[in-house]
Amino acid sequence: MLIPSQALEEMGYNGEPIQIYIYSKNSEDAQRIGAQCAKAGIRIELTTRSMGEMMQMIHEADLIFYHICLESEYDLHIIR
Repeated sequence: MLIPSQALEEMGYNGEPIQIYIYSKNSEDAQRIGAQCAKAGIRIELTTRSMGEMMQMIHEADLIFYHICLESEYDLHIIR
């Protein structure tokens, strides 16, 4: 079993920050995710954007934290 740092190295991750755009309502959850990623050696940069900004700047982010889907929620949106 690979430890996280070995797996990241095999995938070619060199420690560059991953840019995640978030809405302010997701800030707390996104910070928890960022903290977990940091434990695995993944650098996360969170940037809060408004709905209008998000749609204009959507291609600048590596990831977008849009929504948390719980068991009772059946709608999942993926932007490619």
